[in-house]
Amino acid sequence: GGATIGPCPLSSPTIPIPRPSAVSSHNLTIIVAWVSSNFLQLVLLPIIIVGQNIQAKAADARAEATYKDADAVLHEAIEIQKHLEAQDQAIERILARVASDGPTPPPAVTG
Repeated sequence: GGATIGPCPLSSPTIPIPRPSAVSSHNLTIIVAWVSSNFLQLVLLPIIIVGQNIQAKAADARAEATYKDADAVLHEAIEIQKHLEAQDQAIERILARVASDGPTPPPAVTG
């Protein structure tokens, strides 16, 4: 004969299926509270995840703006440093010229 398939073990009445304690309590208030809390968790979890994603995108945009601002400040500081170096060189040339000409007498006071 052919092979026979026995009963499905999941449909066997000997395997106990645990019920939540809220359902086992047979108290309507507790059951409603349990169902509503599970429902709220299932509904609110995706909303919270979407909110976190929106906040992350906003934080990324702020970080990008901060980076661009800092980069602009850095380039401005580099330009200022170049300008100060040019001024230092000009002052050194002026001081060298004044030193080579010797001391100059103070202007005469007339009056």
